Amino acid sequence: MLDTKLYPFGENGITFTFFRDLVEKSKISDFLFNIDWTNKDIKNKLKKELVQYIFLFPSFGRGKQGRGEPDAIITTTKYNIIFEFETASIDKLIKTKSEHYTKQMKRFIVIGKDLCASNKKRLTSLGFPFSDGGKVIGTYKQRKMFKEVLGKKPYYVLITDDDAKNNHKIFSMVKNIWPAIYDYFGFMNYGRIKRMRPLSNTKTIINFNLDE
Repeated sequence: MLDTKLYPFGENGITFTFFRDLVEKSKISDFLFNIDWTNKDIKNKLKKELVQYIFLFPSFGRGKQGRGEPDAIITTTKYNIIFEFETASIDKLIKTKSEHYTKQMKRFIVIGKDLCASNKKRLTSLGFPFSDGGKVIGTYKQRKMFKEVLGKKPYYVLITDDDAKNNHKIFSMVKNIWPAIYDYFGFMNYGRIKRMRPLSNTKTIINFNLDE
C-alpha cells in the first residue's frame, strides 16, 4: 500500500498545522504566554482572557480596496491578536520585499485599529470602510467573523525564522518602521515553536518548509 504523507506547503501550511496542533493539544494559552512582547504587561492581561475564536486566513477584501488576509486572528473577550507568519528572517524580508512587506504590515495595522475604533455591532451588506480608503464587502461568511472581531483592542505578532537572540533587533525595527504598534507587538521564532511539546506535526512541517 502506498504510504502517502500530507505536507502543507509554505507559510499557510505552517500556520494551519501549528494552530491545529495547538487546538488538539489544548496549548493555545501556553503559546500566548510564551510570546515575547515589547510590553511585558500583555502576558498578564492575556492570562486573564478566554480564547474565543481562531480565524485562519481571514479575508478583509482583495484588490485595490481590500486590505488582505492576515495569517490568523485569535479573538479573546477583549482583544484581537493578529498573526503574520514568515518563512524568512526579518532582514531578508526588509531587503528583498521592502516596499511590499511594509505596505502589507501597514494594511494589517489599519485592520486592527479600525476594528477596535468601530462602534458598529455587525457588518452589513454595505461593507466596512477603512480609514485609509479601503473597504471590505459584507459577504455572509465575513459578517459572522466581523461579529466577533469588532470593538476589540489589537495586538500584533510576527513569527519568523530569526534567531531568538535577535529579539531586540526586531523590536527596534518595529519601533522605527511601525511605531504605532510598538507597545502592542509580540515576536516568536520557529525554533521556540519546534521546542513546544507535544507539537510533533508542526515541527515536521516547519522542517519541511525551512530546511535547505
